[in-house]
Amino acid sequence: MSLPSELVVSWFSWSLSSNRILIGSTDMLLIFSVTNSEELASITNPTSCLTKASLVLFGSKDYELLIFYEFGLRLSIINLITSNVIDIPSIKLYGPTNATRGFSYRPGTSDLSLLTRSGGKDIISLHTADTFDVFKSWFSGTIDAQGMNWSPDGKWLLVCESASHGPKMLIYTADGHLFKTWQANVGSGIGIRLSQWSPNGVQIAVTNYSQTVNIINMPSFTPSFKLVHTAAVNVTRSCSIWQEQTCRTESGYHHKFVQVTKELYIPRSSIGSDELKIGVNSMSFDKSGSLLATKIEESSTTVWIWDLMTCMLRDVFVLQATVAKILWHPTIDRQLMVLCEGEEARRFVYFWHPSWSVPHIFDFAAHLSEGRVLGRTVTRWIQTESLNPTLFFSDSQECVLIRFRAMDESSGIDEESLQTLFQIALVERMFWIPTNSLAMNFHDVE
Repeated sequence: MSLPSELVVSWFSWSLSSNRILIGSTDMLLIFSVTNSEELASITNPTSCLTKASLVLFGSKDYELLIFYEFGLRLSIINLITSNVIDIPSIKLYGPTNATRGFSYRPGTSDLSLLTRSGGKDIISLHTADTFDVFKSWFSGTIDAQGMNWSPDGKWLLVCESASHGPKMLIYTADGHLFKTWQANVGSGIGIRLSQWSPNGVQIAVTNYSQTVNIINMPSFTPSFKLVHTAAVNVTRSCSIWQEQTCRTESGYHHKFVQVTKELYIPRSSIGSDELKIGVNSMSFDKSGSLLATKIEESSTTVWIWDLMTCMLRDVFVLQATVAKILWHPTIDRQLMVLCEGEEARRFVYFWHPSWSVPHIFDFAAHLSEGRVLGRTVTRWIQTESLNPTLFFSDSQECVLIRFRAMDESSGIDEESLQTLFQIALVERMFWIPTNSLAMNFHDVE
């Protein structure tokens, strides 16, 4: 799939099904299929001198595009099949970092819930799938709502108040009636920072600007237990601690995990005196809803994995660079990938699965033609029909697509077999993408 040589890529996005790719600039949006080399659609001049797009991404379907514009002027929803465009004004959250918190598709129906603001008041509107006609709207009971999302079963809509107005969540029924208001008893008055439904809909994880995660039971919406990040962690039968170390080999330097055998004081990060730079700043459930991975501002190089079935800490990873993303596989239980920030750390991807005897660090730069990562990197899980995890990695010039081989969880995976797992996957399933072109050729190997 060839790209125009003059195209300066501003947006790169996969559809939810992983069957479509969006590549775009301020002047042009291109949509491709991953199964052939034909361009499926193109949109010219998505922005103008008056209204610039702040975020472009796929909607709930492969043929649906969402374009958010600066200052919340509007949200444009484009149907790539019919070329119809629906414009919705006065968007509350529209920036590249917060726009995804201001809308949510209802599971099962794909109806769109959207947060707008008019006359100084927050408004929640419900739109039918495909036509996006409004069938319900109401003023939210919030002063400054900062996020909304549906429960996995589509029965409840959760809306969070701004942290500056205290720890408050409102739970609405599917038809827009207020069911319950949840407010935590926090003496500091600092409100909710993050909230997330478990994939099985059994629990909600809620954090404020502290080192504690509150787990709330469903459907009673009552507090269940707390997960507390401590300054030191002890090794137990149920908790393993891993540190990233650099080892010198004949071919250069090699990064690997080494298991800690005694109490470890978690390395602290320099965060200054900013009150908003404290506490849990990242958390994510695995697909099964039985595991929760977290990161706190005060220890930005550390990942914590909690077992929600036992309410205990399961594993701790202490890395050499600041953790950028914690990514569970979207369709495979308990498969974790961690990415870090920094020029040197971008080449590494960290993998964990509870059946493995040791987690693994994979160096993608060693498999690129230049032997190093050039420019911005993109790393993400790809949804396929295979039960084995598939991963996409790219820099500014090349990309790699790998699939893990089948593994027997009961036997476990050690360091040696992990090396074989990834090396064989790359040899059999590697493709290169030169600058300004795309090619997707994927071959299964038994």
